[in-house]
Amino acid sequence: MFIWYDILFAINTVSKSLQSNDMCIDDATDQLNGLLCFFEEYRENGFEKALDYAKELALEMNVKPEFREKRIIQRSRRYDENVANETIKTPIQLFKTDYFLYIVDKAITSLKKRAMGLKSTGRKWLTEGYKKVVGGLVNRKQQRFGVLEGHPVGQDHAQAAAESHQTLKDNIKTLKKEFKIYRWNPDHPSQKPFLQSYFLDLTTCGPMVLDALQKIKSEDDSTLSYRRSCREGICGSCAMNIDGTNTVACLKPIDTDTSKATYITPLPHMYVIKDLVVDLTNFYHQYKSIEPWLKTKKPPPDGREYRQTPTQRKKLDGLYECILCACCSTSCPSYWWNPEEFDGPAALLHAHRWISDSRDDYTEERLEALTENDKRLYRCRIIKNCTATCPKSLNPALAIRQMEAMKSGNRFSASIAETKI
Repeated sequence: MFIWYDILFAINTVSKSLQSNDMCIDDATDQLNGLLCFFEEYRENGFEKALDYAKELALEMNVKPEFREKRIIQRSRRYDENVANETIKTPIQLFKTDYFLYIVDKAITSLKKRAMGLKSTGRKWLTEGYKKVVGGLVNRKQQRFGVLEGHPVGQDHAQAAAESHQTLKDNIKTLKKEFKIYRWNPDHPSQKPFLQSYFLDLTTCGPMVLDALQKIKSEDDSTLSYRRSCREGICGSCAMNIDGTNTVACLKPIDTDTSKATYITPLPHMYVIKDLVVDLTNFYHQYKSIEPWLKTKKPPPDGREYRQTPTQRKKLDGLYECILCACCSTSCPSYWWNPEEFDGPAALLHAHRWISDSRDDYTEERLEALTENDKRLYRCRIIKNCTATCPKSLNPALAIRQMEAMKSGNRFSASIAETKI
């Protein structure tokens, strides 16, 4: 893939020259425009057209006429010889040995001839030009999101967002996307719930489903109701069912396939207050019942704080990150069947978080409170819908299984519980 590296090397060199004041903005604009146009010509019309463009660009360069003619003749002869000898078999090899390197070298040399300060307009032009080239070169299948390491669901969403954005660019002629959204208004109780269609131009909309909802509410229908707050996957407010899966709208990329609609409904098996807003009163009562705060029997040794070793702190990973979005609980069939008796995956995950905390002195009491009623904890059937749907890549099913093993005191059960499910 030599052409990609050559283009990026040339633009990187231009950028350094701009920053060190070794160039003129006008020269940079001309040269980089030539490179970008050459690249676009290759992508859109094939190599032969791009080669013709390269010849024209070489003729227009500010070099001595005799040198220009000599170089063009030499490279044309080399091209003919390579084709005749079948030395060049691919356009990539041809770019490496023919006109492209000449254009790149001349662009870099020309940019260093004049010294001029870097203006904001020039910096902006260079940045946009660099993005334009790099945007077409990135292998979407190999993108890495280091900040999301260890969060597979987050990585999947980020990858889907990148791919959706590229799909949108590839299908720029097809812009309208249909969203079918659940509607119900308590002011009109006799009217049954229904799905209302909205059509959005995706080129003027952000990449996430929450962006689409915001656009619909601000531009099309201000009566649409839904919860939202942080838009960063922290608060859990915008939890809803999107295309059959419980998730948070701010982290769910829009499916850019415009041949099918995106369905948005409230969290399942919950009382609907209005449109996409559900009643979470019972959910929060269950969360409160597990007493989600540190309980101790004695003050800290130094009178200031309760300390933990790194090993003890590590036991809380995968537990404290829960944002109480209720995606897991509302996807759990056991919770559907017994919402008043079974605490649900979210509350039990937080219970395990405090039971596992080395600073808490009420571990046995917490376990006893959960198991004195056989329905609060043991209604879980390890269906694992909760684990599959969690937008933070947590595993409530494993936490529940580990608490059951802790209560049983059986070594065999405990060792099985340590195995991720």
